[in-house]
Amino acid sequence: ITVEKPSNGALLIQTVAQDGLFQIEEVSYFNKSDLAHAQTAEKDWTRQSMYAGPPFENLDEDLQTFLERYLDERGINAELANMIPDYIQVKEQKEYVRWLEST
Repeated sequence: ITVEKPSNGALLIQTVAQDGLFQIEEVSYFNKSDLAHAQTAEKDWTRQSMYAGPPFENLDEDLQTFLERYLDERGINAELANMIPDYIQVKEQKEYVRWLEST
């Protein structure tokens, strides 16, 4: 999940959707928002070589709660986490049918 503000860089919140919940694994800030997206191997290497900060569970509990509420208020919640596996299944089926039609 990437949160960007013009001219203020980007906050990258790495999460895992599992069992109907989003689990935050890592939160990183980048001065240049293009590093948060890392569309090239060079940018990905640059991003990975930077200090990403402490693991999420080592952050202050109030900050952890704030970040979880921040995501929840923006619709990144249990409802979305439950929808993702269904969406992935539909998308995979469509891709499979398209692949069959092209062979």
